[in-house]
Amino acid sequence: MSDRDFAAWRAVEHGERELDWSVWLGQPEHADYLTATGRTLIPRMVSDLTAFFGPRWLHRAAYPDPQTGHQLVPALVRFAPTFAISDRMRPGAFIEAVRWWASLQLLESGQVPGVRSVRNDVRKDVTASRLFHTLTQTRLAAMGAALGANVTLEPPKTGGPGDVLLKPPGTELFIEVVTFGPERKFTQQDEYTNRHMLHLHALEGRQPVHFEGNVPGFLHKAEEERWGQKTEEAAIQCAQTGHPVELSTGEAGFIVVKPGPAPTGTKLTGPFIESDQGRRLLEVIRKKGVNTQGAGLAWIWVEDHGGLHPTTEFFRLPLAGQLEAIQKLTKEIFDGYRHVAGIIYSYAHQRVAPLPPDDQTQILDGYATQRGLPIDRVRRTFIVTRRLALPTPTEFLVKMCAQEPYWLDRTLTRLRVADSAYALLVRPPGAPVRGSV
Repeated sequence: MSDRDFAAWRAVEHGERELDWSVWLGQPEHADYLTATGRTLIPRMVSDLTAFFGPRWLHRAAYPDPQTGHQLVPALVRFAPTFAISDRMRPGAFIEAVRWWASLQLLESGQVPGVRSVRNDVRKDVTASRLFHTLTQTRLAAMGAALGANVTLEPPKTGGPGDVLLKPPGTELFIEVVTFGPERKFTQQDEYTNRHMLHLHALEGRQPVHFEGNVPGFLHKAEEERWGQKTEEAAIQCAQTGHPVELSTGEAGFIVVKPGPAPTGTKLTGPFIESDQGRRLLEVIRKKGVNTQGAGLAWIWVEDHGGLHPTTEFFRLPLAGQLEAIQKLTKEIFDGYRHVAGIIYSYAHQRVAPLPPDDQTQILDGYATQRGLPIDRVRRTFIVTRRLALPTPTEFLVKMCAQEPYWLDRTLTRLRVADSAYALLVRPPGAPVRGSV
């Protein structure tokens, strides 16, 4: 983080200014990981994101309410490029922000039907579920548009409004979006864990040290104050002596403060909590099945934002094993809701560099893809259909998911920004040249 960006975040922390998109994206002249094209894009993104969400939305969403102390969108700041935990993660965070902006701006500039309703909803409902719902909804619309489909957001249908209507030549897909997040006990732990991580990163900004180990989740106010004081004293001691200092974090384990910047692979981890997440996922899909009755054939898209914890057995399965697990789990939905044409489960938790090779697999009435997205995200998408699903919309959906790495490049071209996301980034020596397909 540059000195000016650090000063801007510090001013936000001290209540001297509110968080806005210029702090989030950083000062263009100090973004040395961006090309001239990338740096030029930042002011445009700041202006457009402010116009879409409203001038105070970001601060309200990311920072604790002064009266309740709760964050409306916990851990939102982890997506900020200027708050990336290391320089090597900053380009990926920036491209993720570009994905948000590009899909929104494509729909806004094209005056796609329903975009005003989507904008009003996200302004009024400042929650994590609404934000991720909107980002999924607009990304799917942009993906469909990149393949030539006509797009409508919030399409009116019998039984109530939907989320996305895609009309490629010869067919249509009515998609209902549902985001699947962690349980309240997970979000509460995440809220406190990320608050504590912000505290540690602030200490790292003031002292030539770094932290590694286990970060506590929920702490009562007195415990939290003691923990904050102990970590600050340990950081000062480590900086003065040059020797590591170890602190207990109670049941969470231990945290160590070490001299110097954090090397690659350094990790801060929060507490682990168990629950029956598979049944929660099925219940989320079932509710959407109930809500879409009477709306004709519907496709239910489940976007996972931590609903299934990354440490569960599911995430240790290969792609084919995950597809079979999703198909087995959702079978009763097709038995009970005849109007559901298919269910899509998708997640992009992983950030990996270099990107792994593409992968795909297919079984009867099931499809799965793994795609590396510019520049360090890996998305896995699983499509399961009922036995008599129409082939044309299924084929379009499979193609749309297989082509996901390229919609951003096509959208950036339509917005007259660049011919690829990689054109926004300074290419490290020896890195392969990648572009559109």
